[in-house]
Amino acid sequence: MSDPAARVADLVLEGGGVKGTALAGAVAAFEHAGYRFNRIAGTSAGALFGALVAAGIPAPELHRRLLDIDYRSLLDPTFWKRLPIPLVDDALSELADQALYRGDALHDLVASELRAVKVHTFGDLRIDDPGMDPAVGADRRYKLVVVVSDLTRQRMVRVPWYVRRDYGIDPDSVSVSDAVRMSTAIPFFYKPFRLRSRITDQDSLIVDGGVTDSFPIHIFDRTDGQPPRWPTFYIGLSAEVPPDRRVTEPSGIGDFVRALVLTGMDGRDDVELEVPPAAQRAVHIDTSYVEPLDFGIDRATRQRLYDDGFAAFWRFLQTFSFASYRQVWP
Repeated sequence: MSDPAARVADLVLEGGGVKGTALAGAVAAFEHAGYRFNRIAGTSAGALFGALVAAGIPAPELHRRLLDIDYRSLLDPTFWKRLPIPLVDDALSELADQALYRGDALHDLVASELRAVKVHTFGDLRIDDPGMDPAVGADRRYKLVVVVSDLTRQRMVRVPWYVRRDYGIDPDSVSVSDAVRMSTAIPFFYKPFRLRSRITDQDSLIVDGGVTDSFPIHIFDRTDGQPPRWPTFYIGLSAEVPPDRRVTEPSGIGDFVRALVLTGMDGRDDVELEVPPAAQRAVHIDTSYVEPLDFGIDRATRQRLYDDGFAAFWRFLQTFSFASYRQVWP
């Protein structure tokens, strides 16, 4: 088991669509071991679960709340998808409307859960931590950071860290549910989020953070040369893919777009995560039995994801040593 003194941690959560249910199980394992989280970073589904955990909802309770929700209710069709008889090829109509689904239902679900615990904007998640890296300014002193991708500016953006610099927006005023909606805007699946810049008075199209940074494992690392006060744990959702694995080759534009999206969500390069100190803090949950966009997964599968997430991180914590973790740092 980890060192008794090291019961605080920072947490980085990978995205993965409906596989994100496993994140709740992993976080529950940490909570069961007595950990509390100082800061949480998340991409896509990791942003969703990270936001709810950062708001103070215990992972087992979060799982119970989501277990009874039919994930298909989060698929709110766009205009083209609602047409009884397609006027053009399905794939072209989807591209014309930028996505299959609006994403409003997902946004409303997150907003409702956050509202119940009195969290609305990032101002509600501001932290006072005198021991933080002195290079970290006031715009980065929040319990949550959400990774998103700005298609208009072709940049990765960390919300709320960069919003004042890049858009002239007060970080405290940014809606947490809006930030989650930005990071969960899976390309061609959920419509991009439009963020209006107060610098240019123009909109930026914001999509899934995984497009630019699917595993921001270094996001909380100190830059002042001091050793970490506590560990940063990274929770990944992609299992190792054997070399002989094959899937059906895309046969048309619709299949090609789907394969492109799934590769972007599931096809990361794990080499960086195998090098110390990353390997000391990264744990992968085998979720290979679920596709990221399978919103029809049943209750039993969601329970299995949660259980597998809990088991993976509980095993990891049995051998984790903060003293050994610190030794790999310069």
